[in-house]
Amino acid sequence: MSTSHMPPVSALASLRTPNIDKLNAVVASRRTSLGKLARTVGSSTLYRALLVEDSRTQRQALSQVCVALRCSLNDVSDLSD
Repeated sequence: MSTSHMPPVSALASLRTPNIDKLNAVVASRRTSLGKLARTVGSSTLYRALLVEDSRTQRQALSQVCVALRCSLNDVSDLSD
């Protein structure tokens, strides 16, 4: 392919920008969500739930995360009543 058939670099960069912006927004949103979850259940519990390879420890941590999420949802539903 000759270089005369290729779009200019600035055109390629402008095509990618919306996707990068979307990706950055998703990453920021997930970081915020993980940060809130870590504050709710404790970062060590969240770490064990997500990163520890021992399945028993991971199950226990995931159970604690689920209980904390249920409590958080109950608190929110109580506020809406």
